[in-house]
Amino acid sequence: MDPAEWAARYEKSNNAHKAILNKLHDFLDARGYKTSENVQVDLFANVKGQEWIFEVKSTNDDNFLSQVRHGISQLYEYRYRYRKG
Repeated sequence: MDPAEWAARYEKSNNAHKAILNKLHDFLDARGYKTSENVQVDLFANVKGQEWIFEVKSTNDDNFLSQVRHGISQLYEYRYRYRKG
């Protein structure tokens, strides 16, 4: 893949990721749930007294399975890293 095509795909993926994350944030915010994020985690939310961690992935036909696997492994890492107590 040439660099220009790679850059275009990367930008498209980032834009899709941001759009999904914004919709999720708006959905939770509209219901009164406090949300936050940091450099590593896409979204934290306090939902009915429970802390939830969200990892957002954009996908296409070629990367769906790898994105799901990557997202699940990230959630396990975040649960370990950010656990309380």
